[in-house]
Amino acid sequence: MKRLLLLDEADGFLRRRSLDHARDAHITMFLRTLEYYRGILFLTTNRVNDFDDAMQSRIDLPLKYPDLSKDTRKTI
Repeated sequence: MKRLLLLDEADGFLRRRSLDHARDAHITMFLRTLEYYRGILFLTTNRVNDFDDAMQSRIDLPLKYPDLSKDTRKTI
């Protein structure tokens, strides 16, 4: 069975760890769960630098899209 999962605005779930132990525990649990996910996971974010280091090391193919020009935004 092929699986595809989209986690939009992933930075909300995967920010660097902090002094908030409850949130950090959720991040740890989520990262452990991802270890067993057998499929393609797309993460979207505007803040990739805010990702936890453990998560960044698990990303196989990061893709960055440049900001659209003013003319392109108008066209869209």
